[in-house]
Amino acid sequence: MRFRAPIPIVILGVPIPGSENPLLASPIASITVDIDIWECSNPSANIVGLKDLESALVDFWFKLTRGLGLKLCSTLSLYNVEGVMRPPLGGLYASLTSLTLYAVHRFHGDLAQALDMVETASLIDLVDVDVSWRLVLEALRYSTLRGKPLAYRGPLEVYVFENTEPAKVNVGAHVEGVKSVLSRDSLGYNVYGALIHLMGEAVLEASARIRDGLKFKDVITIFKPIHDGVTLTVYNLKPSSDNCLWSPGTPWAFDEVCLVV
Repeated sequence: MRFRAPIPIVILGVPIPGSENPLLASPIASITVDIDIWECSNPSANIVGLKDLESALVDFWFKLTRGLGLKLCSTLSLYNVEGVMRPPLGGLYASLTSLTLYAVHRFHGDLAQALDMVETASLIDLVDVDVSWRLVLEALRYSTLRGKPLAYRGPLEVYVFENTEPAKVNVGAHVEGVKSVLSRDSLGYNVYGALIHLMGEAVLEASARIRDGLKFKDVITIFKPIHDGVTLTVYNLKPSSDNCLWSPGTPWAFDEVCLVV
């Protein structure tokens, strides 16, 4: 089966540990892959052309088949990537795992709702992950499955921007194993809460302006300094230029994305 799906990023919002803040996510490119599935006695997964994500995708497949009690083998092969020179790894992982889950449903003749697949995927690979990072992957997966920019705070708090053109970006550096350099205990409850509130309110205000018809790129430019400040404060990450920001992806990993101006 050949599938084509968006590759998304989180364009505004920082996962502050212990928080459940909203996030703005948007497709920025697309990927086409071939996924072949067949019944077998010993489940296995073969990943072709996606070396950076091979281990993570194989692990997802084994957790998926074990969790659903299925004996299936698969081959996932990269066919094409359009829209960016280098796709963001977090968005790429979200896109491919969503497609994998969708392909399993198709193999069994089922049709699943987007939010149901987001929830299933979270149960598979985010069992022990901090809630702030769980929401990042959920937002990315839902943006993939809907193919639209959206504001996401959880399965029951989603607003899809049906007629909004997302900002165009280039993807730069990728960093992994990033840890928070502060905690609620180190800052104190009130200060830490104020930091969470600042980031959350910025995303909500940005979302409201996009709903009112302002251009995605212009709104992101306005609120990017808050995103940058929180990313620097929480993770000690500073973007390389004024047009760039650090976009969260898989837990404790970021991709640097730069707005095309």
